[in-house]
Amino acid sequence: TVQGDRITVNQAFSVNVDHARPRTKGHVELNRDNPQGPPRLHFNYLDDPDDLREMREGVRRARDLVAQPAFDVFRGAEMTPGADYQTNGDIEAMLRARVETAFHPSCTCRMGHDELAVVDDKLRVHGIEGLRVVDASVLPEITSANLNAPTMMIAARAADFIRNAPQLTPMHEVAARTGGQRVQSKFAGL
Repeated sequence: TVQGDRITVNQAFSVNVDHARPRTKGHVELNRDNPQGPPRLHFNYLDDPDDLREMREGVRRARDLVAQPAFDVFRGAEMTPGADYQTNGDIEAMLRARVETAFHPSCTCRMGHDELAVVDDKLRVHGIEGLRVVDASVLPEITSANLNAPTMMIAARAADFIRNAPQLTPMHEVAARTGGQRVQSKFAGL
């Protein structure tokens, strides 16, 4: 908090509610008024009623979690959305005003061989020679985790496709979480 020329630090913690597998679908389209400009992004957040219900329930469960005795020594007043947001309508209005992407949009150019797929299994755009898409947009379904590792795997495989190089040989390593057992580790995607 800034008051005049003094800064005071207030302690706080946060609980984020995320929806890892929303049913709502968005889309990207060219800007017909200016095709050279940026595309138009239509996220359509919370269009599916189940997405809205699940996010609303997530807010309620986060509040229930923080209300447990273990948090008594840490908990202060709820800052966001705040104690005024109690009814389903209140929480839904807050969600509609505040929900946003977590910088992990994906699946807009999904891989496959059906009429809705944009790229094939070698990341080549259907019907356009010499063009590939190499990012998280080629994922056919939303992942339930950070997109960094899958995107790195997609890029590594794309480099192999472009160079006509074979897929790397699987590695066999001892993984700490398996109690010392040998496990097979390899890219399992493309």
